[in-house]
Order: sequence, then structure tokens, then C-alpha cells
Amino acid sequence: MYELMLGKSFNLSSGGEADIGNGLQGSHAYTVQRVVDYSPNSDEENVKLIQLRNPWGATEWEGAWSDNSPEMTQKARYDLDCLARDDGSFWMPFAEYVKNFISVDASLPTIYEGGEYQRHTIILDFNNEE
Repeated sequence: MYELMLGKSFNLSSGGEADIGNGLQGSHAYTVQRVVDYSPNSDEENVKLIQLRNPWGATEWEGAWSDNSPEMTQKARYDLDCLARDDGSFWMPFAEYVKNFISVDASLPTIYEGGEYQRHTIILDFNNEE
């Protein structure tokens, strides 16, 4: 079994690592920690969420499902193991992830294969252009 390392970056037309107004940093890489299909209550429809981490350990998404959003109830905080602090780790709806990010890189650790060390990387690009 291999552990996958996932990295994420997103596009900002003006360039640079600046807050784009929703807590995310432009032209910046984030680590993908988890993706879940979460049901807040038995009578509510599931929502696909993704947990990201800013390697700076600070500045986080401020939209839906963020640490202090109305969606992040006490039950959701417990279920998702979410701490309400600016530690760089945050949840966001997967639909918002696709809107704000342009690609994801998935890399297996370097492995010894066929007498050589190999690194395997998968890059998924999201086309956000209309």
C-alpha cells in the first residue's frame, strides 16, 4: 500500500500569493487532507466536502463549511474533527474547490522499480474557463 501525497494550487490572474477575498491565497499550493460525502442530518442531503491545509499554518477559506460558518455546527465540528482556529486546516464544499482551484497533483512516494528509482505523478487539470 502506498500513501498518496496530494498537492493543490490555484490560479489568480493578477499573480502573486495574495488573499483573493475569500481567505484563499492566489498562486499558492495547499495539501489535500480528506474528501468526504457528509450528511449533516438524516433528513438532509449529503454534501461533498474537501479538507485542505495551507502549509503556512494560517489563513483559511472563509466561505461555506469554513471553521466559523453557519454550516459548521457543533455536530459537524465533532463529526469532521474540525477545530475552530486559524491553523491552516479547513473544510470547503467540493463544488467551491473546483471553482477556485485549477489543478491537483497526486504523487506516489519514490519507489524502486525495474532497477531504478521511479516517481509517479498524476496531474488533473480543471478547466475553469468559459
